[in-house]
Amino acid sequence: MLNCSEIQNYLGDAIDKTLPEHVKEEFHAHLDVCRSCRNTYELEVLAKSLVQSNVKRISTPPVVHAAVEFSLQEEYKQPDGRKSFIERIFRNRPLLPTLATGFALAAFLYFLILPTKNDPRSESSHNAANDVMNQTLKNFSLVRSGELQPKMISCFPEAVQEFLVKNGFTSPVKMIKLSNCDWYGAGYSEYEGVKIAHIMYKMEEETLYVYQIKQDDVIRGSILGLPPAAKKELARCGWYTDPIHGDDCNIIVWTEDGTLCAASSTMKKDKLLALLTTP
Repeated sequence: MLNCSEIQNYLGDAIDKTLPEHVKEEFHAHLDVCRSCRNTYELEVLAKSLVQSNVKRISTPPVVHAAVEFSLQEEYKQPDGRKSFIERIFRNRPLLPTLATGFALAAFLYFLILPTKNDPRSESSHNAANDVMNQTLKNFSLVRSGELQPKMISCFPEAVQEFLVKNGFTSPVKMIKLSNCDWYGAGYSEYEGVKIAHIMYKMEEETLYVYQIKQDDVIRGSILGLPPAAKKELARCGWYTDPIHGDDCNIIVWTEDGTLCAASSTMKKDKLLALLTTP
């Protein structure tokens, strides 16, 4: 099995989905047993997702590119055999994972932790009957037991979208792109007149359940709700990870194009997050 140092060297490849085939199994096996590496991986995945969703990609102006290139060349021409600051850093390979983790941690703190520090645990509680996260976890339990069955099954995600639109789901139906999905299932229901979409993904031994609803029905409505901590994070960065669960299942909530989605699975939090943030 890979050790922690080797895991750090492969973090970038894993986050970019370019992990070599011969190390994939050992990489994820290590994360399953090493909380420190798992937390680092999860933090960097979330940081990348947050940066992608909040920072618009722009091309570097030619003048800036030329100036940076010139400065770097000058750095490498230090007299008296002295190594430049940049050279000292990038030749010290054990330091690179630490730097990467530091940048990821800074992004994570900026987007998630600083505005919500000292939040009491009660702000994350989701025990109310009308709470979306509570309903999602209960529905996922019913999916696992077979009590909640899809009303249609297809090998094509487009068919799921079409089915839900035909049955009155007016918000954009959000489908996750999965290369290893055996089938997609869908159903719908109402809660005191509010339309709810249920989407299921079957992947070998794993099942992913996604609860979808019009965003305004939760954020601005009075029938369905969310914990205060979730509302704050969704308003600020569009994502919220439940800090309470994690033993038998996990739940992640996000908003996209006017639709609120809540995903629940028995997958480890890092794997679930990576799956949901795959372009």
